[in-house]
Amino acid sequence: MRNMKVGFIDLKHKKHGFANRDQTGGFGSQMHATSMIGKFLQTVKKSKSRLPVLSLAYLAAIARQHNHEIFYFEDIPSVDLDIIILATSMAHFEYELEFCNKVKGKFDKVKLGAIGPFSSEMPHLFEDFVDFIIKGEPEDAFTKICNGTIDPKGQIISNQIDDVNRIPKPEWSIFPINEYSYFPSLPKKPFLTIQASRGCPFACEFCPYLVQQGIPLRRKKNELIIEEIENLVENFSIRSLLFRDITWSMHRKETKELCRMLIEKDFNLEIGVETRADTLDAELIDLMKQAKVRVVNLGIESPSDEILQSSGRRPIKENKLEMVLDRLNKASIEVQAFYILGLIDDTVKSMRKTIFYSFKLNTFTAQFCVLTPFPGTKTFHDLSGRLLTKNFAKYNEYEPVVKIDGASSEEIRRLRDFAFSRYYLRIGWLYKHGLKLLRSIFLSYLRKT
Repeated sequence: MRNMKVGFIDLKHKKHGFANRDQTGGFGSQMHATSMIGKFLQTVKKSKSRLPVLSLAYLAAIARQHNHEIFYFEDIPSVDLDIIILATSMAHFEYELEFCNKVKGKFDKVKLGAIGPFSSEMPHLFEDFVDFIIKGEPEDAFTKICNGTIDPKGQIISNQIDDVNRIPKPEWSIFPINEYSYFPSLPKKPFLTIQASRGCPFACEFCPYLVQQGIPLRRKKNELIIEEIENLVENFSIRSLLFRDITWSMHRKETKELCRMLIEKDFNLEIGVETRADTLDAELIDLMKQAKVRVVNLGIESPSDEILQSSGRRPIKENKLEMVLDRLNKASIEVQAFYILGLIDDTVKSMRKTIFYSFKLNTFTAQFCVLTPFPGTKTFHDLSGRLLTKNFAKYNEYEPVVKIDGASSEEIRRLRDFAFSRYYLRIGWLYKHGLKLLRSIFLSYLRKT
């Protein structure tokens, strides 16, 4: 097959910036709040936190393996290309369609393709604007496009790769690494991400990550994970690293061994992970501290077992959760907690209980999202008759789009804003975390100037 010029697009919205297309399982994320504190956090997040799109880096590696020339753009490409791969999102999909029209108007011979769970699940929204849509994890189908096995046209089913050890290391050389950050938890730059595993057997019904990754856990060998980190440190001088696994510590034995290898290597890195509290134990947390894990993202969602169960999430015992949080606190590992308001059996009373429970836990940060039924999830299927709108631009995790019996949309919005405002103005939070966070924000703006 002839050598091609292949472009990869992480599209920047002229008004709203980047959709953080690597978050929420590839659907992207765009914070939206109306309270004073919420708007402040929204501004800080928009200007200070940006994740790279890991799937684009994987595809860039595959293209380079096949001797194709690779390029990266955030808007209309400035060179003639043979193939363009656009990472799609849910919140910005209308802007992405406008972009596709402009590209096809300027480059009549280019083959324009879409990847991501939203275009996979809603191909009818994209098929009149692109030449092809890769459905599923994109590596398998893109490899076949690169070697000429299949033509880049129509809807292409991409098979899941069972052995993730076969996936090449991401190709970061064309991406703007100095622009990426995970503020405020991992403020040191350069910052990049890594994925040690795909899938999650817990299979929460509302989880967007499962749409593309599926339920079975597929994990790389520890040796390959360490090899990839060595490459990031040696070739890109990274100072912080975020694991993008859904449940990083699912295989506890292998995770402990990974921590021991990180301790032995003694990388000059600060590390972040995402997992479930009930997959952590005292020994692992102690190893994480020694391995320089600085932040853990935990989905708590709600303190009510009944509400979690009716929403399709397996609850975590309260004493186990609080024991883990206490142990993480003693290890000086910060916790970013995530809560969901507007779950199907939520009421005003239960949501207030969720908010006040977050006050009790008093983690470094707390994110208060609103139930969002992502296309492809069981929640989206089960709640199809309760959807308040089919305008997917409003499916941003902060706007009520599902009718629940226990509260109105306006009550959910008010509780969302109340949660952000009260959480970050409490004396307990300001004393424990606030000064450190404000100092980080101040220093980040100072470094920029």
